[in-house]
Amino acid sequence: MKLVFLLLAGFAGLVYWMLFGETRWAVTELAHFPMDEFESVNTLHTATLQFDPVHSTDGNGSLRIDVSSPTLVELGLVEGRGENLSLRQLHYRASVKTQDVTGEVFLVMQAGIHGGMPVVGSEHTLTGSQDWTTLELAAGNPENTLHEWPTALQLDVRGEGTVWVDDVRLAIRQAK
Repeated sequence: MKLVFLLLAGFAGLVYWMLFGETRWAVTELAHFPMDEFESVNTLHTATLQFDPVHSTDGNGSLRIDVSSPTLVELGLVEGRGENLSLRQLHYRASVKTQDVTGEVFLVMQAGIHGGMPVVGSEHTLTGSQDWTTLELAAGNPENTLHEWPTALQLDVRGEGTVWVDDVRLAIRQAK
């Protein structure tokens, strides 16, 4: 009887872990923008962009953005090369630091798939003064989806203040 109980308890534990355990991902990086230089950065509104050699997550500097009104900044553009995204996620992440920001700061991704809509990370925001935080945004894709068009990696600042950005990455990830 004890053996049956132990087997059932072990099976229940395995089922629980499968349902609620930490997801492991197979990751294929598509692009990395360390923000050591920012030739690819384009502000779509008014903001002052400059390289900051002092504030950084990797010791090589970051992009400093001084904002006086709501601004959308394009941090990088990743050309689609026909990667298969079927039942996989486009995963965008960036390290972000804020100082005296009056509104919310969050990631936006214009996914480079047919009929792609912008994916907005407004559930993961920064405001005020925050130390380096990794913001992440993932977009799931249905079957037969290819990454054929450019994907724009953007940062939306809904207010005034100073924002630093470092270590911007785009990857394809799939649960193992």
